[in-house]
This record gives sequence, structure tokens and C-alpha cells, in this order.
Amino acid sequence: MLYVLDESFLAQDFTQLQAHSGVELLLYAVAQGKHIVAASPGVVSHLLAFQFSAMPRAMLLRLKANAPELMARSKTSRFRVRVVSNPVAQHRVSASEWVISLQWISEHGVPTSALMGEDVSDAEVYKLCALHHAALNRTGLNVHLELLNGGVAATPRVLRNEVDHRSKFVLCITDSDRCCPSAELNQTSKACQQLAEAADWVVAHIALDERELENFLPRNLVDDAIDRLGCQDTNTRRDALTRIAADHPDAWGYLDLKEGTRLRALFGECDAYWRPLAEHQVCKENANKKCLLDESCSAVAKAECKCLIAPSLTNRLVEHVKEFMSQQSNHEGAKRARTSRNGARWSAVGELIAEWGAAAPKARS
Repeated sequence: MLYVLDESFLAQDFTQLQAHSGVELLLYAVAQGKHIVAASPGVVSHLLAFQFSAMPRAMLLRLKANAPELMARSKTSRFRVRVVSNPVAQHRVSASEWVISLQWISEHGVPTSALMGEDVSDAEVYKLCALHHAALNRTGLNVHLELLNGGVAATPRVLRNEVDHRSKFVLCITDSDRCCPSAELNQTSKACQQLAEAADWVVAHIALDERELENFLPRNLVDDAIDRLGCQDTNTRRDALTRIAADHPDAWGYLDLKEGTRLRALFGECDAYWRPLAEHQVCKENANKKCLLDESCSAVAKAECKCLIAPSLTNRLVEHVKEFMSQQSNHEGAKRARTSRNGARWSAVGELIAEWGAAAPKARS
């Protein structure tokens, strides 16, 4: 996380133990490669007038050399925490900025930056997304994130516990479960979003535009992972889905890649979205012709609808893509992801995650 030292530091006497301790703790965290700090040249010069331990002082000298660049970065960063010298309660200023006091850091320590997925496997993929962004853009910064397991439907409760505990800055990412662009978010995403907006702690939430993580994965990496499997049945289903996406490019984001897209999708809130796709040859080959003719689903309940308008791909797609990416360097994976049809979205989310976990290179002891 990017910490910005407020101009109120200019009026602070850092021979005072609590203020001195807060600065040392924060600068040690920077030295350990966990965060990054920005400050104006005036604030850095003021701090250097006081006695600090060897490593924090080395960090101040490094900060002095890079102060203009870091302050410029702080003005464009999507996320930042402003540290003030006066003892105010921590609070949210905007969707991208929070305020925390030096006194609080002195008393409680420096929170770690954390990334919460609906499970740890999801969080691992999102961190790879951030590492791809860092590898391509050569920011000179590392990505330091503790990965957290949301527990799928329990994610809002787990996120609430983290907010109450206040030992971590948490970025939470959840599936939307949207079956079309106009559909509402699922209840998990709604609850996490409301919590993040109302909290006075450093927490943010991203709901995927896409249905699930599987739909968010870069298409090129999905293809590479499927090719690596060498399963003819999976290849056939992938080819059918690719034919749909070739004629309806954004449909890939809303297909149910794990279980298959049910015909019932045509007769609910996403009817207008899926109706044109029902005319696609792949859909006609899979769908129940009587249901299509009647324009209704013969199944009484959604769970009973067994008729597909598009096949599944595999319910282990995330694991397959993760395994494939583990065989590549971050730079190689990032270049391959960037040229995907949905590569821009992968890059945009990766940038947000990378900024949440922004950290200076670890200092040599």
C-alpha cells in the first residue's frame, strides 16, 4: 500500500516517543518490502533533522532521493493511506483514500496489505493478475499481499471480521454471478460492496463484471491450458464455445463455463441478451427444440433445467490455468494474456490489485 506522510508532520516534534515510534515502525515495514511511502521534500527534510535508527534513516534518505517521483505517483494512485501526525480517528476520505494517525500506528503496528478471494485459489489467481501488470509495466515496485480465504458464501462475514480486527488493509474480489451485463450482482457481492462503502477502515471491494473468475481468465491462457490437457472432449466443448464467442464476443463473459449455460437463461431477466444467441447453430444443437418453440422452460424449477444452450468447458478451469501459468515467467504470461480478446480487462484489474499491494523493493540489511 502507498502511505503518504501528511504535511502536518512539519509541526510534529519527533523526539516525542510515540511519534518517533510510529515513524520507525512504518519505515521498517517499507524496508521489509511490505509497503511504499511518499512525502514532500519538506516533510522528509524535517524528519531527517531528528535521530532515527539506522534502517529507518536509510529509508528516509532513499525517500529524499525519490520524493518528487513518489509524490507524483501518490496523486495518480488508485489507493493511498494518508498518515497524519495529529491523533484523529481513522476514516475514509474517498473510494481511493483513507486517513490513519501516526498515534494509531505507534499503538497497533503497521497493517499488512491483503487480498481476499472467495477462496484462496481465487486469491492466488488475482495476485498473478497483479504480477502480470507489474511485469509488463516495469513500475520498479513489488506486489506484497497476504492472501485470504473468504469462504465463498461466508465472504461478507469474513470480510466484516477483518474490518473489525483492523490488522490488515483488505481488497476483496468476488464473482458477480451475472448471466448478462444488465443482471444484478449476487447477494455476496452486494453485501461486500455495502460493507466496503460504509467501513471507516481501509477496505475495498471489486465485483467482477464477468459472471465468475473462469470468465475473467485471459482467453489465450485458457486456450493454452486446454491444449496442454490434451482431452478431446474438452477440446470439442471449447471449440463450440469459441464459435459462439466469435459471433457474440461479449458472451464469453456470461457463459456458465463450469456447468453449461441453461436454456432457462432465455426466459428470465437476461431474455433479451440471450435470445439472439438462441439462433446460433451451437445453441440449436444443444437446446430442447420444444422449449425453444414454446418460448418457455418445461422444468418447474431452475435447478431442474437440464437443457443447455451452450456446453460447459470444465469445472476445474481455474486449476488448469493456474498450473499452466506456473510453468511460465510472469512476463511471458503477461504478454500472452495481453493479446487475449479480454486482455484489457485482465490488465485493468491487475493494475488495481498491484496498487493495493504496492511495495518498495526489500532493503539490504
